[in-house]
Amino acid sequence: GFDIRFEQPITKMSDRLETRVVLQGLFDRGEGRGLLAQHVGRTYDSDGNLLFTNESWDCLIYDGGWGGPKAPKDLVEMPERPADIEVTERIPENQALIYRLSGDWHPQHIDWEYAKENGQPRPILHAISYAGMVMRHAIAQYFPGEPERITRFKTRITSPVLPGQVLKTQLWQVGSGELRFRLVDEDAETTGAKPHLNWGIIEYK
Repeated sequence: GFDIRFEQPITKMSDRLETRVVLQGLFDRGEGRGLLAQHVGRTYDSDGNLLFTNESWDCLIYDGGWGGPKAPKDLVEMPERPADIEVTERIPENQALIYRLSGDWHPQHIDWEYAKENGQPRPILHAISYAGMVMRHAIAQYFPGEPERITRFKTRITSPVLPGQVLKTQLWQVGSGELRFRLVDEDAETTGAKPHLNWGIIEYK
């Protein structure tokens, strides 16, 4: 999962950004369950201004059971009522190819043999890509044309997405300037399929 806090809008049309990443902690999930690595990255513009902070949690599936500390609890309360707004969109088949242009060259998003070896029917989409779709839906529904109003975007990645799937963003207004969200399959209510993104928070001003 990841938790991005936008310290100020990106206003320059051209610039050089620098991200400094710190390994904040390693947390043991137990034998056979891997460990969680907590990274905190801070991104600055060429003038030294802090633009955003990104806390990310990565699971290293082969490295658990070494007796390290347990991960802290991360509890996000989700509304029990139906979503206030739902937005449905189909992921284009070439979305992973387009997103690769951002510089993420991991073979799981392009290599069919690699996908097969890892139990996927075909290459999966970058999680940041479908998180971006959720962000776009939230902006369009709550503050259209003003993406600079977002101050925080937090979510947990709970299952992969295949290009071509039809997905639904569920949005709840839980307070002034605060949303909760989930990203699910279009027919998740009938199939019971696991969400792709869950326990999501968007804060805005």
